[in-house]
Order: sequence, then structure tokens, then C-alpha cells
Amino acid sequence: MGVVRSALIAGAAGLFVVCAAGYRHGDLRVLDEREVTAELRAKAVDVLEKYSAEPLGTEVPIESGGHHYVARLEQHWDAQRGPHRGVTLYTSVTK
Repeated sequence: MGVVRSALIAGAAGLFVVCAAGYRHGDLRVLDEREVTAELRAKAVDVLEKYSAEPLGTEVPIESGGHHYVARLEQHWDAQRGPHRGVTLYTSVTK
């Protein structure tokens, strides 16, 4: 699995946008920064903490505001930390 260089991710220091929104994984797309609420940010960080020992690719369904999302553990990268585990937030392409 390669490094995902464009994603909305949660990490120990908070939520970071490291790529353009719209990156797709199957029938899911990465949320646009404007779609991410404080509740979704908190849930993404929670997923990272609770599922940190799970393998990359683990998908955790979450719900917020009556909508369904997928929080996916993925390999991410930034200039400060280099490669690291993160959570990418996805929604259905049809949403």
C-alpha cells in the first residue's frame, strides 16, 4: 500500500488537510475541509486512538448529523513527521 498524499486526516496534533478533497477510494471520496464539523474531527481523533493497533486499511463506520461516514486508517505523510498513521474521513460518492 502506498502513502496517501492527499487526504483529510486526524493525528495526535489535530486534523490536517494534506491534499485536495475528492480523492477517491472505490465508491468513497475524501471529505472536503468545509464538510468536516467539530464533531467529525473529534470522532476521527477518537478512531485513531481506539483503533491505533489495527492494520492499515481498517475502516470504521461513524455517524454525524444523520449522515454516515467511513474513518479509514491509512499511511500519511507530512514534512514534520514524515510517514505516520492517520485517519482519512470518507463519504459516499453519491452523497
